[in-house]
Amino acid sequence: MKFRVKILLINLVLLAAAFAISGTLLMNQSYQSRLNREVTVAMDENQMIQASIESEVINRILRDEFSGTPEDWAAIGQNVRDMLSGTGAWFQILDGERQLLYGEEAPSQEPEWLQPLTENLEEGKKQYLIYPEGERRLAAASGMISLDGNRYYVVNQKDITDVFAERDQQITYYQLMTLMALAACGVLIYLLSGWLMRPIVRLNATTERIAGGSYGSRVRVRTQDEIGQLGRNFNQMADTVQAHMRELEEENRRKEDFVANFTHELKTPLTSVIGYAEMLSSQSVTEEERAVAANYIFKEGLRLEAMSMKLFDLILLNQEELDLRPVYVPDLMDSIRESAEPLLQGDGKALQVEPVEAVIQGDGTLLKTVFINMLDNARKASPEGAAIRLAGEAAGDQVVLRVIDYGHGIPPEDVDKITEAFYMVDKSRSREAGGAGLGLSLASRILEKHGARLEVASQLGKGTVMSVYFQRMTDDGEA
Repeated sequence: MKFRVKILLINLVLLAAAFAISGTLLMNQSYQSRLNREVTVAMDENQMIQASIESEVINRILRDEFSGTPEDWAAIGQNVRDMLSGTGAWFQILDGERQLLYGEEAPSQEPEWLQPLTENLEEGKKQYLIYPEGERRLAAASGMISLDGNRYYVVNQKDITDVFAERDQQITYYQLMTLMALAACGVLIYLLSGWLMRPIVRLNATTERIAGGSYGSRVRVRTQDEIGQLGRNFNQMADTVQAHMRELEEENRRKEDFVANFTHELKTPLTSVIGYAEMLSSQSVTEEERAVAANYIFKEGLRLEAMSMKLFDLILLNQEELDLRPVYVPDLMDSIRESAEPLLQGDGKALQVEPVEAVIQGDGTLLKTVFINMLDNARKASPEGAAIRLAGEAAGDQVVLRVIDYGHGIPPEDVDKITEAFYMVDKSRSREAGGAGLGLSLASRILEKHGARLEVASQLGKGTVMSVYFQRMTDDGEA
């Protein structure tokens, strides 16, 4: 069952219950009020008749014309009736045994209604009874006259059929009006629920499109209510899912590139090693050729060993937590200079170190590895005689260490990929220099472990700036 139909049915049930309860209470109150008025009229009429009878009895006693015989009561009843001839009142006078002394014969004088009407009746009190007679409803009232130790009952009746007829008519009319109101409300609720459900319908359609592979689909948000908030949350969720999908796709691409590059990096030297080893096994090679082959095998073996060690370091970095301690930046930069300067001077490049007074938190040995690798990359990218700078700067609560070269530069499309494993901007030059494209990948992982941020800015033909941002430690030892 559709949610729209559920809303319609629930509202109709609630409306029907509300109409039924309120209508029943209203009509019952109106009916009881009308019925009470009719009963009051009947009892007032009984009081008036009884007072007239008592007055007539007293007059006759005073004239010494009353002996209490049925004939006397019949005469008294007739006189009272003549006095009330214009009122249309119907009454009876009964003795203590409920025998008729005066009155028209009632259509039915069954004890079912007469006995309970007069039973336990006291002088000065009134009793009433409502009972059916055929298709009519009658209200009977009774009063008691005590005379010379004898009890006499005055009973009158009033036709109240119209009260019940009016109630039944009101019920029928109210039922008809309720049905019409429910029908009108049902149509309005159905249309309004459809209008209110439109954002959810659009949201559902967008969900189906996303499920079908259209991850860029979004729902249009036009309201500020809960449904609008749901739409905004859905769009935010879709953005997150799409971003996560891109990350997964990018991660999958990096893994595929890693496997392809790793395979290629192994295949090239291994093919040459196997070829030179096969040549060495031959008896027809000269000593010079044998020396060349052995030297190549040795160099490639060293490169493969270095590559395997860096891969091992990458694995360890992903599994172990570092023991970070305060590192005095000038000491770190001086240690980097001592290790990197001979390498750069041997290649005809000059190293310029610009220290900064600051303390950071980290592993000094690993950080030294990071910057030596960056300086080595700068060496490979710089022409002979060029200068390479290792500059420090304190900016607020941060410390920035930069490796600046004025070499070939990095193409814009390669800047975001240089930290991927086995990625090399100039593969031929990197292999000639003994690289395998793992240095910056390892450096990037080390910096991540330190909570540092690496930014690379480069222009072709002008050089590259690699900036590493650290959190500066305060005097109380907090980063």
